This record gives sequence, structure tokens and C-alpha cells, in this order.
Amino acid sequence: MVSVKIIGLLRGNIRIAFDALVMDMDGFESDRDHFGHFFLLSQGLPEIVFLSEALAVETVSFLLIKLISFDLEVRAADHSLLPVKLMSCDLRLQVRAVETVSCRDAGYMGSNRGNSLLQKCRQKALEAAMNDINSSFGKGSVTRLGSAGGALVETFPSGCLTLDFALGGGLPKGRIVEIYGPESSGKTTLALHAIAEVQKLGGNAMLVDAEHAFDPAYSKSLGVDVENLIVCQPDNGEMALEIADRMCRSGAVDLICIDSVSALTPRAEIEGEIGMQQMGLQARLMSQALRKMSGNASKAGCTLIFLNQIRYKIGVYYGNPEVTSGGIALKFFASVRLEIRPTGKIKSAKGDEEVGLKVRVRVQKSKVSRPYKQAEFEIIFGEGVSKLGCVLDCAELIEVVSKKGSWYNYGEHRLGQGREKALQYLRENPLISEEIEKMVRSSVLEAAGFGVSSSLKHQLPQLLEEDALQEMQ
Repeated sequence: MVSVKIIGLLRGNIRIAFDALVMDMDGFESDRDHFGHFFLLSQGLPEIVFLSEALAVETVSFLLIKLISFDLEVRAADHSLLPVKLMSCDLRLQVRAVETVSCRDAGYMGSNRGNSLLQKCRQKALEAAMNDINSSFGKGSVTRLGSAGGALVETFPSGCLTLDFALGGGLPKGRIVEIYGPESSGKTTLALHAIAEVQKLGGNAMLVDAEHAFDPAYSKSLGVDVENLIVCQPDNGEMALEIADRMCRSGAVDLICIDSVSALTPRAEIEGEIGMQQMGLQARLMSQALRKMSGNASKAGCTLIFLNQIRYKIGVYYGNPEVTSGGIALKFFASVRLEIRPTGKIKSAKGDEEVGLKVRVRVQKSKVSRPYKQAEFEIIFGEGVSKLGCVLDCAELIEVVSKKGSWYNYGEHRLGQGREKALQYLRENPLISEEIEKMVRSSVLEAAGFGVSSSLKHQLPQLLEEDALQEMQ
């Protein structure tokens, strides 16, 4: 292996490194695999460095170089600069000097000087290509992730602390989230809690009520500001998704919830008769919409939550027969998929009335944190997610609250015997519950690590004080 440095005279001034070329040296033809990359380093007298395993340099008199794409700058007689953009060109380079150096004897290529030279040329070629792309397609079309900022995914609270813990910080901003499960499992309740959290942070939220079942009184009991909530009850699926996409592109909405995918009826199905065969209309509608909305949501920083129902396949005897409606496009476009299922009922103190549900949420897919984690919490009818229950469960999970037998203890404080007594103690002592919640949320941020942005720390409720923030930083 030898490196050959050829110095020749070339009319014009080529500033950018060659990317791909074919050489013809006095009848000696070679392809790119033999010679690799060619780089032009200096102005005036070009200097080309390349590698060759076998080359009779004594017979070289000129080089015929075919450039695929490069920028050529030509100086006119009055020394004015005439930029010329060429996509394909043959250049004949008259050789003035040939220098051959063996890699074994302090070779040019392979040595520190040679590697540094090669790296500089590649860097110049990369910068030139990026500048050319940005000038053609707009600034920021290609950029380095470190210089662009926002390399980490920002999150916001979901309204359920145990779910935030499972998600590594909360729901991601600018991404698509799917929440699916059977009927009366808490899908809408969970979405309304997310809307309430966004509104608490000063953001705008929108609900696309395709099922036409929105209950303002229940939403208000969950903490939703119904006066400022943007609500749309569309006539068909095309209208629903087009409105959601326009609101997303406005950049003024932080969260859009579509309830639900199963209720997004295509216009052709509405205009047709009941019983007509309409194959794949909803799946095609969702696929077309998601191709547009995913990019718009990312640019605007708007989170899209799709609530979905489950159906059953016919003739499945082995495996899971359940499938979500609306085709499979949503499975691919969603950054987070949450499966929610009830696991039991909560009875009153007397045991004669059902007052809530025990719910388990499984993170079936997550591009922003570790998937397949589970979160269990309680939904109280008329109140929503039991926040104190979430705090107690998370505190027990990270060992902020210890449990010996049936007794719950927090430091020197004895919370009570049994879960209900411990929750009652936290209701009666809000300062202690706030202190426990601060420690739990701090642990959520630490558990998030580099998977999500630490911007959650300035989105926490006002339970966090300055000393707690300094400790986290």
C-alpha cells in the first residue's frame, strides 16, 4: 500500500472535496474501490491525495477526473468571482510532479499527518454538503443534533404519579400517544387528567369528541377548566382529523385528545347506506392523516392522544384475539402505547356499594423510555385518579414509605395500619403528604435519566420549593 500525492495545474479553483469520481490514467482505469476518496486541499495548485495498491506512477502524465457534484469558482479577467454549479464534469489535470511515499516508511496516509489531512477534507466536504442542502431546502433541513438543541424529549405530567413513574417522567411533548382498552376502563378519565395538567401549566388543550359523549360536569370534577377547553364534535372522521391537524399546525395548542379512533367515521360510510361493504376506509383515513400529523405535531410541540377501543378477531383459537380499531398505522406512528384494564372494584367502607375501580396500565410501546412497565392506581367515581393513592404506592415502591406487616411508616411518623388508614392519615395531614410527594417526584426525575428532558422540574406543581429544586439540579 502506497500513497501517491500528485500536484498538478488546473484552471479554476475547486474548493469542495470530491465525493465520487472515476479516473483514467494513461489507459490505466480504476474504480472507486481502488482509489477511495479524492480530496482537493489547496487553491491555485490542486493537491490530490489517494491510496493505491498497485500503480505505475512513472507513466502518469495526466489525470482525467469525473466529478459527480462539486462547486467550481472561476476568476474572470477582472478578478471577479463567477460561481458555477456543476453536477457532472470531466476535468483533465496536467501532472507537474509525482511523489510516492511508502506507508511502511513514515507513509503519508496512515500517519498522523495523513489521517489529520484526510479528516479535515472529509469535514470540509460534510460542511459543504450540509450548507448546500440547507440553501436548497431551507435553513435547518439538516443540522447537528448537539447544536440544534432539544436533543432530549420533554415531558409533562399525566395526572397519575404511578404512570409518570412508569413512563420515566410523564407523557412526551410533540409525540403521538395511544390509550386503548375495554369499555369503562378509564381511558377518557386518564385523558381528561392529562388535559387538566396541561391547563395547570398554562397551556391550551383541545378535545375532539367524536363519540359526542363529553360530560362537562365530570370533566370539571377532575380539574379540567371547561371554560377554556377547546371542544370539537365533528360530523365525520375527515373533519375531525383535518381540524386537529390545523390546530396542531397553529402552534398554539399543547395537547389534542381524539376520543375516539373507533368513532372517526369516514364520510363515504356516513353518506352510504347501513350495511354497505366499505373495506378499509377507516384504516386508509388514519394512515393518511397520521403521515401528516406526526411531523406537524413534532414541529409544534403538540401532543396527540388517541383513545382507541378493542375488537376481536374471528376464528382465533390460539393467541390474543384482541385488536385495536382503525388499522395498524397508529401502532407504528405512536411513540407511546398504553393498555389500560380494570383489575377489580373498590367498595365503600360498609362494603355495600362500589365506589371505584382498580386499574392497571401497561406501557406496551415507548420510544422515549423503557417499555413494558406497569402502573397500578385507583379511579374513584366522580373524583378520578386517587392522587394520594398514587403518592403512597410510589413512596412504597422507592422505599420512602416503609411497610412492616400491615403498618405504613414514614420516618418517625406512623401512617396507619392498612392502606385505607394510611390514606386517611395523609388526608388529615396535608403537609406530610406534600413532603412525601416532593420526594417521589424528585425520584421520578432521577429515574428518567437521559431518556427524557429534565424540563419537568419547572413543570411540577408548586409543591416543590427552591431547596428541592437546587437539590435536584
